[in-house]
Amino acid sequence: LLDLMLPGKSGVEMLRELQSSEAAKVPIVLVTARAIDGAMAEELRAEPNVAEFLRKPVERQRLVGLLHGLLGTTARAKR
Repeated sequence: LLDLMLPGKSGVEMLRELQSSEAAKVPIVLVTARAIDGAMAEELRAEPNVAEFLRKPVERQRLVGLLHGLLGTTARAKR
């Protein structure tokens, strides 16, 4: 998970650093509370290792399902 609003560095700068490192193959889910138009959201989704772009507040079930899908895992049954 990578928030686009980071202290001292933009999330896009961090994304570029991740793309140029050994982590370049790791899928990234971008999140933000900033107002971003549809074209910018699609640009971000088109980045090589960006799996999804979500706007805050993120629905918990959507995020959990997305992460399980990316990780190839399933939710544990509640006890």
